[in-house]
Amino acid sequence: MISINKELSDRTGFDKLISDLKVIGISPMQTIMTLIKDFDFEYSDAKNRVFGSAVWKGLREQSENLTQAFLDIGAEDADNVEYYEDGHVSSITFDLTKEDSKKKRTFWNKLKARIKK
Repeated sequence: MISINKELSDRTGFDKLISDLKVIGISPMQTIMTLIKDFDFEYSDAKNRVFGSAVWKGLREQSENLTQAFLDIGAEDADNVEYYEDGHVSSITFDLTKEDSKKKRTFWNKLKARIKK
């Protein structure tokens, strides 16, 4: 399929390729890698093409929501937290050199508890 589609240059052709790859069970990340390796896409262009395709509609939102959930949970115990203007967490930092005298629930235990809700 890749060799047949090597000559694709328009959006419709790449959308069909992305659709065909999904039909045969290729993941979004594998599709992004195919666009990079076989069609010389830059990573951000390949990611945008896959996330923007009709067959993977909603993928970007799912990814962003999951990332934000991780950041929100991590921010509870982080040593430094940075925020976007809209109030969402943009960055968390943990000081791994300091001693933690209090026994806290770990990040992963907190995450598991939230997911089970």
